Amino acid sequence: MSMVAVLAVIAMLVVAIRDLTRAPIVLEEIGVIAPLSQEGYTGLVASNMLWDAIEDIRSFTGDSKQNVRIQTASRQLDVVEPGSGLSLQRITKVLRSLFNLPQTRIAGEFVCLESTCSHDQISLRIRIFSGDGTRVISAGAIDGRTMEDYFHDTALHLLEEEIDPLVAARYYYFDTSNDWSVYAVKISTELLLQRGENAEEAAALLGFAALDRQEYDQALAYSEAAIAVGDEVRRQKGFWSRRNDDWRTVRAQSLLLKGQVLSEKGYFSEQDEMQLQAMDLFEQAAELAPDYGFIRTAQARTMEDLEQYDDAIAFYQMAVDVDKLDPYAWSELGRALLAADAPDEAAENFRIAKSLAPDDPFLVRYHATDQDIDDALADAKLWAKDAPQDPQAWGFWLDVLDEKLYLGDETSCDRPYGSVAELLTTANAIAPFEMREDADAFAQNVCGWTD
Repeated sequence: MSMVAVLAVIAMLVVAIRDLTRAPIVLEEIGVIAPLSQEGYTGLVASNMLWDAIEDIRSFTGDSKQNVRIQTASRQLDVVEPGSGLSLQRITKVLRSLFNLPQTRIAGEFVCLESTCSHDQISLRIRIFSGDGTRVISAGAIDGRTMEDYFHDTALHLLEEEIDPLVAARYYYFDTSNDWSVYAVKISTELLLQRGENAEEAAALLGFAALDRQEYDQALAYSEAAIAVGDEVRRQKGFWSRRNDDWRTVRAQSLLLKGQVLSEKGYFSEQDEMQLQAMDLFEQAAELAPDYGFIRTAQARTMEDLEQYDDAIAFYQMAVDVDKLDPYAWSELGRALLAADAPDEAAENFRIAKSLAPDDPFLVRYHATDQDIDDALADAKLWAKDAPQDPQAWGFWLDVLDEKLYLGDETSCDRPYGSVAELLTTANAIAPFEMREDADAFAQNVCGWTD
């Protein structure tokens, strides 16, 4: 029995020490006021809703590394050793005090902004306790938002201001429903200039944003800056702080970015040698991140551009083998097989792709089909005219237009008869206000139109 007790204590120490290697943030229960209590909200419910919103944003941005661990106070693991008086939380607190490793804790309460304390004038005031002292952040009035939307906006604000700015930058970059790319660039630039642990990822994100704009020289410069700053930061860290697995994932992204830049630039400038350099970079990235199937997709697309179609199919098959749940890997393989005159095999791949993403109109109505881009545009226009109130119809049209531009179409931005002009004309005539705004933003972003 004594040996069991000793092993239990050792196990607790190991867990506690491992807990010290990541920056933990604990969400305390949030104080609620009477109007919210009457709606069924408690302090525990509020803290869990905030935690859920943070995790939803992380999931949306593909934040798999989880640099910062976040948990509600109610979910903290605490194991007590019988008869010893030792507990996991107590050991962790002692070690944190010993090594001067403060734990960030987030607390808060809802307050009334006016004497009537109407629902819309209730605000969440957040207090952040850390080694740097105490900060107070106001989430602002609810102001007509649902509680889910309110907690989502609060979570995004917290990530940007305190928890993990890089995740917020990624969210602004990926959320194409809002023109928030300026915020993604701002946050990423600040992180790059700080030259901290997230600097390489921030530089890579700036590079991908430049690549989206087809600013190849700038994107290439960011890819090289990402690798350089990543090496610099890593040299400054002690051996035990290098977290090799995370570094491999980050470096794979930087190499992928540089490869994509060289691949696309080589294609448009008809420099095959540049595309072969891209293939070498892709292979290096795949060695560092063998579970990331998109690297194989990038290789396949480069082989297609080089008209080496058998190799392209082989790489698409590798992408499917790496991630069998990626519907676009299946549809890309299907389209490659279709081009190789294997319609039956292509149809089976399209069927699998659609079954994996039945709610994705771009995939279901175009990418996992044998349509060409112009047929898909005609389908998008017909759908929008038949169902002008359906946001999916307009979203599908925007996605197809984006694909057409990606394929190098040089006439889409022509006025007054280009594809983008046709979208704007139709949207201004029949689309809801929000869809007209999205169409205007698309024209501004991809064509540079300001009116």
